[in-house]
Amino acid sequence: PIQVAIVDYGLGNLFSVKRASEYVGMKATITSSPQVMMQADAVILPGVGAFGDAMETLRRLDLVSVLREVARSNRPFLGVCLGMQLLMTESYEFGRHQGLGIVEGPVVRFENPVAPPGSWPTTWRRSWPRFTASSTARRRTRPPPGRRPTTASRSRICRRASPLRSQ
Repeated sequence: PIQVAIVDYGLGNLFSVKRASEYVGMKATITSSPQVMMQADAVILPGVGAFGDAMETLRRLDLVSVLREVARSNRPFLGVCLGMQLLMTESYEFGRHQGLGIVEGPVVRFENPVAPPGSWPTTWRRSWPRFTASSTARRRTRPPPGRRPTTASRSRICRRASPLRSQ
């Protein structure tokens, strides 16, 4: 199997990335060791948090030059979430910060972002016409008269209302 090094610098969604890598057949190792990263077949740089804090941590751990070397080696190198932003030249999040410079260009804020709808009833109504927002909300929020919903009844409600349920 492919040996993948997942970079541990204290700001990553490490175990989600590890499980996903293993699910597709890779042998994943969470590490902050430059030697392990240099010997791996591929490297994944995950990340959650602020750009400036992440770059400062990578510098403190002496991982900046190692990650640049991995990128120059033409081995697969993937940035996930903040990790992808760190590959860029710079970011303007909470000030101006230098990135790894592997991908040319800045990380900039969208001027007028349009957020997709974030509620399940809206998603159900659009993607699965069998349910309406009002009927789903009523089922999920009103227990039978005189009792609170148990875990089992909440589970039945979720199974009945789940858009992922096969028909």
